[in-house]
Amino acid sequence: MGLSFHELDVDDNGLITPPETEISSALIEQFAKLDCDKSDTSSPREFARFKQ
Repeated sequence: MGLSFHELDVDDNGLITPPETEISSALIEQFAKLDCDKSDTSSPREFARFKQ
């Protein structure tokens, strides 16, 4: 997946929400694992784990 955090953060609030993950099926599948703090969002730090 070649998308950056900023490309996925469509509303530019500094977080990725489940609707914003719809652009990537791989991210949809991994979102629950990425959301380490169970906030229903993914921070840049959490997203970085996905990119590894």
